[in-house]
Amino acid sequence: SNITSSGAGLSWASANGTAFRLEYGPAGFTQGTGGNGTVISNATSPTAISGLIPNTNYQFYVADNCDSLNFAGPFSFTTNCTGALSGNYTVGTSTSDFATVNAAVSSLKTCGVSGPVNFLLQGGVHNNTTIMLNAISGASSTNTISFIGGSVAADTLRDIYSLGAAIDLDGASYITFKNLSLQYSNATRFLWMHNACDYITFDS
Repeated sequence: SNITSSGAGLSWASANGTAFRLEYGPAGFTQGTGGNGTVISNATSPTAISGLIPNTNYQFYVADNCDSLNFAGPFSFTTNCTGALSGNYTVGTSTSDFATVNAAVSSLKTCGVSGPVNFLLQGGVHNNTTIMLNAISGASSTNTISFIGGSVAADTLRDIYSLGAAIDLDGASYITFKNLSLQYSNATRFLWMHNACDYITFDS
């Protein structure tokens, strides 16, 4: 609750416990003090956390201090936008603007755009990537959206478990995919465009 662009209030219920171990971090973080998450001992519900990154998916786990090996979770939330997206954003590494393609897509859908947006993939195989986009707020012939790889060989979108469409564009427009390869061995189709998609470009 009380989610902002940089903080949130985390709450939970317990029948008997009064003090808890709380662990939180970016979605998919590794639990424990050696991971990329944060540990709070003797936490109580609710606990306010701060210092978060805007437009980012987070998860948290909770365990009773008396039974700290058995966690409940993950529970998920997304921090708010500070504004619509505009400009160039790196994607695909721990130091990028967005750690994953999915995180970039989530922010795009939530925040919309106020200028041209380029998502610049930083090389490698981008696993568990499924792109599902509706009409994006602010997108136009001027405010275009591009997903750009270094080269076809350098960046691969991949999800071996996906059973639907690898790229599902439902009413989306003004989107370009450039210098990317796709690996979706179980997908029913690589691309599904429906409900009046316009100005969709695949380059190289």
